[in-house]
Amino acid sequence: MKQMLTNYKIVIFMLAGLIFTGSAVAEPDFYKVRPDSVRAGATLILREKPRVRHSKRLGGVPYNADCLRNLGCQGGLSAEEAAKLSPANQARRSRQSPRWCQIEYNGLTGWIQGRFLAESLTPSAKCVATK
Repeated sequence: MKQMLTNYKIVIFMLAGLIFTGSAVAEPDFYKVRPDSVRAGATLILREKPRVRHSKRLGGVPYNADCLRNLGCQGGLSAEEAAKLSPANQARRSRQSPRWCQIEYNGLTGWIQGRFLAESLTPSAKCVATK
C-alpha cells in the first residue's frame, strides 16, 4: 500500500510538470547562437515581444554569443507535428508559427526566434558564474 501511494505521488508530480511546461520535452537551461544561422559580425535583435512587427528592439546579441539563459519558448512545431509532417510541410508550418524563445543575456531580457538558437554545451555553472 505504501509503495502504491509513492507511485501515485510520482505520477501526479510528473503530470503537474507536463501541465506546467505544456511539453514532455525538456528545454536547455542555456542557449548559444547557432553558428550556421548568423553571419560573422552580425547581431541578432532582442525583441520586447515574441514577434517581429510592433515589437520594440531592446538590444542586440552577437553572432557568437553563448550562455543565453532560457526563460521559455512558445510556438513552433510540436514533437508530434515534427514526427508526422513531411520536411516541406514542417518548413511551411514553421513559417506560419515560428518558435520564439525568451532569453536573458547581459542583463537584458527579450525574445529571439528559436531558429537562431542551439543548446549551449557550456556547463551551466560557468554560464552562471560569468553573469
